[in-house]
Amino acid sequence: MHNSTDKRIEYILSFSPAIIYACRVDGNFGATFVSENISSQFGYSTRECLDNPDFWRSNIHPDDCERVFENYGALYEKGHHTHEYRFRRKDGSYVWVLDEVNLIRDSEGNPVEIIGSWLDITQRKETEEVLLKSDVRYRLLTENAKDLIYRMSLPDGHYEYVSPASVDLFGYPPSEFYDSPKLIQKIIHPDWQKYFEEQWDKLEVGDMPPYYEYQIIHKSGETRWVHQRNVLIRDNSGQPVAIEGIASDITERKETEVALLKSEALFRAFFQANPVASIITSPLGLVHMVNPAFTSRTDFSAEEVVGRTAQELGFWRDPEDRNRMVAAIKEYGFIDNLETSFYGKDSKPMTCIVSSRAIEYKGEVRILSIVIDVTEQRKAEEALRKLDQAKSDFISTAAHELRTPLIAVIGYCELLENVDNNPLTEEQKKSYLSIVQSNAEILNHLVDDLLDVGRIQIGRSLGVVPKENDLSVIIEKAVQSLSVKSQRHDIIVTHDNALPGTVWLDRARITQVLNNLISNAIKYSPQGGTIIVETMTDEDTVTISIIDRGQGMTPQQIEHIFDRFYRGEDENSATSGLGLGMSIVKQIIVDHGGKISVSSQQGAGTTVTFTLPIRQ
Repeated sequence: MHNSTDKRIEYILSFSPAIIYACRVDGNFGATFVSENISSQFGYSTRECLDNPDFWRSNIHPDDCERVFENYGALYEKGHHTHEYRFRRKDGSYVWVLDEVNLIRDSEGNPVEIIGSWLDITQRKETEEVLLKSDVRYRLLTENAKDLIYRMSLPDGHYEYVSPASVDLFGYPPSEFYDSPKLIQKIIHPDWQKYFEEQWDKLEVGDMPPYYEYQIIHKSGETRWVHQRNVLIRDNSGQPVAIEGIASDITERKETEVALLKSEALFRAFFQANPVASIITSPLGLVHMVNPAFTSRTDFSAEEVVGRTAQELGFWRDPEDRNRMVAAIKEYGFIDNLETSFYGKDSKPMTCIVSSRAIEYKGEVRILSIVIDVTEQRKAEEALRKLDQAKSDFISTAAHELRTPLIAVIGYCELLENVDNNPLTEEQKKSYLSIVQSNAEILNHLVDDLLDVGRIQIGRSLGVVPKENDLSVIIEKAVQSLSVKSQRHDIIVTHDNALPGTVWLDRARITQVLNNLISNAIKYSPQGGTIIVETMTDEDTVTISIIDRGQGMTPQQIEHIFDRFYRGEDENSATSGLGLGMSIVKQIIVDHGGKISVSSQQGAGTTVTFTLPIRQ
C-alpha cells in the first residue's frame, strides 16, 4: 500500500468497521497501505501487511482462492469489483470478508493502483448458513435480526416473508410489502432506478451478482445506503423460483469511506477550526502544528513555535509535568484532564487542563493535545475562596464589635438601675449616661453599616437624595464633631480656592463619608498628629482630600481597601472595625456621580481623595 496523504485521519476514524487498503496492480497485488484497524480486527500489524508482498494472496482460504482470481478480471474491465471470500486472521481462524475494490488509472488510462475496503461479514454469512439449515432457527433469527431478511417468489415478485427490520431500514412494516409487491420500486432512489431495472431483468434469467449496493429513500425522506445479499433458489429443473436475501443499512460505512477519502485539507480544516487550543508535537516536544486558538491563547504566532521544542519555548512551568504526560501516553496511549501551568509569550502565566492522544502523523508517532485555558476560572475560584474567608472573618469580627459596646451599655445600665444598693452622685450618673449614649451610638453606626453593605450586596441603592447644600458648613461640622471626640489630634481645613455657595449632594451621606475618612485618619495617626482636610474647586467639580501622616499602607492594602469585609490594619494594630466603611464610602461617592482614590506610602501617611459634581 502507498503512504497515505492522510495518516492523521486514521486517528479520527480508527473505530470504522471497514479496513481501508491500497495495493499494486500487478504480481501478487502487494500492499502499499493498510489502515491501523486491521490490528484490532484481524490481529496483523500494518508492518506485517506491508513487508510481505504475498500477504493478501497467501491468507485467502484455499477453497476460495481460485474463484477470487477467476473473477478479478472484472476489475480491469469495469474499474471496480466486489467479491466475498474467507480470509485468515493472525490467530489462524478464518473470517468472511466483503472486498470492494476500485481501479485507479493515470491520465493515459494505465492502471496504477488499486484502492479497496475489507468488511468483516462473518456474522452475516453465519446467519445465512443458519437460515438455510433450519426454518425454526431461521424465524427466530430473522424476527430479531438487525438486518432485513426476506424471501420473494419468482417470477411474480411477491414477498413471501419480510422481517420486522424493514421498519428500521425502509420505514415500512412487512405488511406494506405483502400488500404492495412493487413498493420496493417506489423506495429505490431515483438515481438508482435504472440500475434496479437492469438487475431485475438479469434476475429473471438467473443472472444474479453476489450482492447489490444502492440508495433508497426512507419513508422519513432520508436517503440511505443499502447492501443486499441474495441467494437464488431453484427448483428441481433448475428454474429460479425464489430469492432469499439480507439487506443491511450501510449508510454509516459509506459515510466513513467518504471521510477516509478526504485529503489532508479536511484534517487541517478540523484542526484549524477547533475553538479549543490544539497542538501536535513529537514525543520529544518538537512542535509540528498549532491552530489559531492556540496562538490566540498563548500570544505566540504559528511561525514562532513550529519547528521549535516546548523546552526551547519554555511552555511548561514545571517540565516534570510534561515528562509525566509523555510517560502516561507511552503506557496508555492517552492522558485526560491533566491540570498544569504554562507560560505563553513573554512568560504570560496560564493555568490549563490538557488532554492528549498518541497519533500517527506523516508515518511517525506524534502527540495531539488540546489545551483548555482555565486561568480566569481558577482566579475566580480563588477570589471566591478569599471572599468566603473574608465573610467568615467578618462574622467573627462583627460579633466582637457588637458585643463590646453592648456589654458596656448593659453594665452601666445595671449600675444606674441598682442605685438603691449603690447610691451614685449626679456627676457619676451623667458620666454613666454619657458612656451608655456613646456606646449606643457605636452600635447604631455598626448596624447602619451592616444595613448599607447589605443593600450594596443585593444591588440596591443606598438611598442617596442629592439637594443643594453648603459643603463648607458640612465639612466644618464634621471637623468640629470629630475634634471634640479626638482632642489628641489637630484637624486643619484648607481651601485652595473658594468653595461654591452650594453643591448638589446628600447632606447625611456626605457627612457619613467625611466622618468615616477623618475617623480613619485619626485612627491610624500617632497621638498629636495633624489631619488635613483639603478642598479644591474647578468649574464643574469639587475635590476633597483627607491627608494624614500616619503609618500608611502597603500596595496590597491599597488594592483591596474598597473591598467589602477588608480590614487594612496590620496584625499588630489594636484598631477596631468591621471592614465595611470604605466599601460604603465608595458606593456613596459613586451614587453621587463622583470618584474616589487612595494614595499611600508606608511610614509617610495616606491621602484619600474624592470628587463630587457641583451640579446635578
